Order: sequence, then structure tokens, then C-alpha cells
Amino acid sequence: MAKYFSYLWLLLLPAYTWGIGPSASIEQRLEQFHLEAAIQEAQQLADPLTRDFYLLHIQFYKYISTQNVTHLEGFDEFWENTIQSLEKKPDSLPLRPVMLAELYGKMAILEFLEENYFASLRMVRQCHKWTKRSTELFPGNKEQRKYQGLFNVVFASVPKKYQGLASMLGYTGDAELGMQQLELAAAESHLLKAEAQFIVFFVEKNVLGKGEKAMKRMEKLKTKLGNNMMVDFLLASAYSGMHQNEKALALLELREKYVADKRVFFTPYWDHSLGKAYYFKGDYEKARLYLRRFLTAHKGNIYEVDAKFRLGMSLVLSGDLHGGQKIFKSLEEIKASLFDEDEYAMAMAKRFAAEAPSPYLKQLFKARNYFDGGYQEEALLTLRRLERQKELLSPDELIELYYRYGRIYHKQGELTNAIKNYNLCTAQPPSEQKWMQAYATFYLGDIAREQKKAQEAIAFYQSVLTYDKYFYQAGLENRCKAILSEMKN
Repeated sequence: MAKYFSYLWLLLLPAYTWGIGPSASIEQRLEQFHLEAAIQEAQQLADPLTRDFYLLHIQFYKYISTQNVTHLEGFDEFWENTIQSLEKKPDSLPLRPVMLAELYGKMAILEFLEENYFASLRMVRQCHKWTKRSTELFPGNKEQRKYQGLFNVVFASVPKKYQGLASMLGYTGDAELGMQQLELAAAESHLLKAEAQFIVFFVEKNVLGKGEKAMKRMEKLKTKLGNNMMVDFLLASAYSGMHQNEKALALLELREKYVADKRVFFTPYWDHSLGKAYYFKGDYEKARLYLRRFLTAHKGNIYEVDAKFRLGMSLVLSGDLHGGQKIFKSLEEIKASLFDEDEYAMAMAKRFAAEAPSPYLKQLFKARNYFDGGYQEEALLTLRRLERQKELLSPDELIELYYRYGRIYHKQGELTNAIKNYNLCTAQPPSEQKWMQAYATFYLGDIAREQKKAQEAIAFYQSVLTYDKYFYQAGLENRCKAILSEMKN
């Protein structure tokens, strides 16, 4: 009983009683992405553990935003010292296990990006261990909800290629509970609050496939925070994902405003998004300008292949095949990142470096770009011109023609035509465009779910999971598993 009351008393006391606790001022700097100001304020903190905790995270944010290794100089040693200092602290500190989970989680991400999978797995185990420890000692601590939620959501929808790592952890998740925990973390946490807000957006948009809900969440945050580089960047990505390219462009064209604000740590990923937005619109000259800016400023391999492929395609679609193929061939010397976009771009670049895309395939690319940007009539017009030559299309091109029609009609709410074209797509013999057939099956599931045909929808989603070794596989499997989990509850 005495032990119970001692823990209850600890829960009622603020974390700063022991000197370890979030700094409201630094948290605000992080939310604004004023990272240099955050460093200066962190260096003035009286508690060395809180100081080092924030300094480590600021360097982590700088690295993730640029992949510039200079931001990781001394990170490992600095990280190790901070971990050791925290582990020596008593269990009576409510934020101790949370801070340890945060630091192990960040190192897991860095190891994963370096493709050190077993090292990443060890870090994930430690992160899970300290999250569990925090839950046991301080069940009411709001600061542990972020990782509780992440573990639940991520492990409820692990794609095939990472299932081995998940099984080694022996951990299963609950997507619905995880999302509730993440939402509470975004609303109520004080330690790395902005990070929690951005993570719940990312999970909703990219893992659960709830793009509209994620978009509205970020719109609400923008109303609250006003001009904010990270909020504008993420909201633009939400608009892009919802095929609202003009809205995305309206935000992304604020670029010079944020570059001129020396308080803001500008991320080159902004230029990647802006280049893509112009690419979708068919403004290939501006697309090349910003894609090149991204490639100059960015220091790693994430989206490098995607950017160079789009750069090459912008030349090809402008009539400069030689210039495009020169860029495609240069990709032979680059190692693609693990991101789905880079994997697809590398495969297409290798193909087009050896063999020029046919006139029909170029038209299909234009239709895809128009659709991705939300320019549905332009996309439909492009496909109708192409359909007149349908007998000249290769099997791969025919699959894509039906898939593109299906996507446009689905977006326009013409479900009968959408179903017809999705079925024509999946009925073709499997080929290199198998990924489009997997996605067509997924969208047939979405339509069945919209029409309240639950068992039919489940059958389609389960059918998607039988496909293997196709482009964009991890993201689609995440969405299917999350939806199936939700439908069975």
C-alpha cells in the first residue's frame, strides 16, 4: 500500500521537481523549426540531462531534414553519454523512461536509414523496453503515449519485407488503440509536442491511408499556428496526396518567404515537393529548376533517385530524349534509398536508359501526372486520345490505360465505370505493371466498402495481400492491414 501511495504521489508532482522536464520555450522553437534559437536556449538550461536531450534531438531534426552527416558529428558519443547518465538516474523520475525511449527510438531510425537493420532492431527493442517500463511505473504519464501509439499502429500493419524483424520482436499491435494514443500524445504531451503532432499526421496519411482526415488535421493546426514552415510543408503534402495540386502549390510557392527567414531551418525536401508539383502540372521548366535545387542542397540518398528520374522524365516529356537518358544512365552509380518512390524510379530509369519510352507510354505518364495533380479533365482527354490507338499498346501499356481510367472515374464518383476499368486492369496477364493490378484490387475493395459490402471488401483487401514483389508494396500492405484490422473490430 505504501508503494502504491508513493507512486501516486510521484504522478501528482510536476516533472521539473527533479530538474528533468520539458522547456516550454524550446518546445515553441521546435514547433516553429527555429533550430538555432532552440540550440542557444538548450545550452542555457541548468539541468545537463534536459540540455543534452534537446541538443541531441535538434541535431536529429537537422539530419533528417537534410541528410547532411555534419549534423551527426559526435552524435553517437554524445548519445551514448546521455543514455548512460539517464540509466543511472532512479526509477522515481517519471520522464526518465520516456526520455530513454525517445533516444533509443531516434537511434533506431538513424540505424535503419543506414541499413544497419540488426542495430536498428536492438534500438527498437530498447525503445519498446523503456516504453513498457514507463507504462508499468507511471501508467498515467501522458508523455509515453507517442511510442505506445507508434508500436501499436506500426506492428498492426507490418509489410511483408519487415515481418521478419517484427516477429523477432514478438510484438503485435492494435491500430485503433495506437491511433487513440497518438492523438492523445499530439493533444496533451509537453515533451516534443510538435513531433507528436507531425507523427500523428504522418501515420494517418501514410500508414492508415486516411488522407482527408490527415489533411483536415493539418488545416486545423495551421489555423492555430499561422505561418509555420513545417505545417505548410506537411499540409502541402496532404493536398498533393489528395490530388489538390493547386492548393499544394499555393503553399509551396511561399518558399522564398521561409528561405529569407533566417530563424527557420529550411529543408531541401521543400524543393523536391515544389518540383513535383510543377511536374504534375506539366510545367517542366520550373519542375527542373526546383528538382535541381533539391539535388544540390540535399546531402543524402532519400528521394535522390526519385528527383533525378522526374528530372529526366521532364526532359523526355519536353522532347529531349538524349538529355533524359543521360540522367537515367547517371543513376547507375547511385544506391537508391529504401523508400518506395526511389525503388520505382530506379527501375524505370534503368529501363528508359536502355530503351526509350514509347510515344504511348509517354502519354500515359502525362495522364498519370495530370491525375496526381488533380487535373482530371486533362488526364481524361489524354487517355481518350490514346484509346483510339489501343490496338497498338503493349500488354503493360494496356494495363496502365485501364488502371488510369479506373482512377479517374473513381475520383469523379463514376463507380460503375471505375469498377469496369479496374476489373479490365486486373484481368490482364500479370506483368511488370503488377503493382497497378494490386492497387486496382485495393480500390475495388474501397468501392465495396463505400457501398457497405463488407465481406466483398474484405475479400478484395485480402486478395491484395496475396500479391508480392511489386512497386509501392509496403505502403499498400500497411493500408490493407490497417483497414482489415479496423473492419474486424
